[in-house]
Amino acid sequence: MAPQHHGGFCALPSDLRAFVSEHEAFKSFSGGEPADEAALQALAREHELRVLRERRHWAQLRNRYAADSTVSAWMRTYEPQEWP
Repeated sequence: MAPQHHGGFCALPSDLRAFVSEHEAFKSFSGGEPADEAALQALAREHELRVLRERRHWAQLRNRYAADSTVSAWMRTYEPQEWP
């Protein structure tokens, strides 16, 4: 089930809802079919940069809402599992 359909999503702060929506869209984006090795490498670099930005943003959101037990509990259940 998409995170947007999990209980409590609509009550979350708008910046957190926006992050989740953008992250879910990013997970399904393939970047297209690279034309050659250079394009493949460029796509891989862009993906890594995007993941680093998302991790940094997620950490900021965790810190911002750490004192709110309802929001932080929702975040713990959602935390992106694909991040090592």
